[in-house]
Amino acid sequence: RAIYQADAFHVKREVRTHLRNPEQRAAALRAYAQNQPQKLERILRHAAAEELVDTRREALEDLARDIRGNPESFRDYRVRMQEQGHAIEGFGGVGAAESMVKRLAYRLKNRGQSWCIEGVERMLDSLMQRLEGTLAHYAEQVDRLHDHLEEARIQAGVGRLVKGAVDYAMGPQRGHMPVREMGRSGSGGLSRMMRRLDEGGMPVS
Repeated sequence: RAIYQADAFHVKREVRTHLRNPEQRAAALRAYAQNQPQKLERILRHAAAEELVDTRREALEDLARDIRGNPESFRDYRVRMQEQGHAIEGFGGVGAAESMVKRLAYRLKNRGQSWCIEGVERMLDSLMQRLEGTLAHYAEQVDRLHDHLEEARIQAGVGRLVKGAVDYAMGPQRGHMPVREMGRSGSGGLSRMMRRLDEGGMPVS
């Protein structure tokens, strides 16, 4: 369910850096703020056609091409999410999201650690609970779940021990048979027969 989103900071920086006409620059930034990527793309394309400096013209053409290839990614992600039926109350811009990603990355990436998928998912859950101020309640629930699992594990272990004791008491007894190790000549051929009986599961005492 992920969506690709162009970063507002970089889009505005590209417009301000390479679009030198003040009127065109203001119109382009206004179109971007109003979530009108097609209009922004037209402004950039016209500005590129008038630009005499090669580096600026190429930069404007590249940005216009990016917008044309994926115009939805140049609309505010909150508007896009709202259109999909998601609640966006309290959501910040992409810059705020990037700051949050850095906080998560600092814990997960910058310590020379190796993660399995299950481990990183659990750590992300814990970090989000901490950042939302609900870690204490989350930890309490985890402790309660751990206690229940531990109790169930102990009960299951006792069950296995009881079953093993009953099987030992009621089942056939298996003992060591020296004749198995004597060899064919020493046992008169009995060692081979005894090994086959024992390996086949037939109790021999």
